[in-house]
Amino acid sequence: SAVAIAGASEGWRPTRTVSRIEDLAKDGSVRSVDEVTFAYPPGSGEPKPELVRYLRDGVDVTDKERVRLSKRQREAEARRKKGEKDDNSVTVGVAGTPVDPRRQASVSIRRTGERRTIDGRVCQGFEYSYSDPAGGRSLGTAFLEEQTGAPVSTRERPDPLPRFADEVWVALTFAYKGPGEWYPTRVDIQGSGGLLFIKKSIRT
Repeated sequence: SAVAIAGASEGWRPTRTVSRIEDLAKDGSVRSVDEVTFAYPPGSGEPKPELVRYLRDGVDVTDKERVRLSKRQREAEARRKKGEKDDNSVTVGVAGTPVDPRRQASVSIRRTGERRTIDGRVCQGFEYSYSDPAGGRSLGTAFLEEQTGAPVSTRERPDPLPRFADEVWVALTFAYKGPGEWYPTRVDIQGSGGLLFIKKSIRT
């Protein structure tokens, strides 16, 4: 039923997202904060984000970051045309989950026996893995609501990790209002890594 619920909700797409990105020190304290707002214009196909506002430690750097975003989007599109996987991409929605109907041939899932109450909903835990067409693989844990079978949360990491990353976790929380109304309400990303002696930890 989880796959059917996801398949019936493929038309959902974000219209606006607000992110808080924290650069963490070794002791876990916050060194700097980026607050980012994106809008997603209506249309068919994959939504393309438009940067509305970018604050770095309270200072508006929107214009500078728009230039950087445009460059990254062009580079990502060039990699996509070559069939290469984007190490820095995070998909949010049906396509970014193990219940995507189009991915079921590559999904492996196992019930863990763990029960957990999330946002007042009693859930069963499952471990899973799946692959995407670009050759990437993800490993994670999902919690499905016992009453409806709707996915309530997922937490996963890429396997292998992106270059220079020591840790990457992506956690999604979902709302389910009925048939055709299952969608992500929150995404949390945590990662650490670096090159040589330059190390960095982030929390979004």
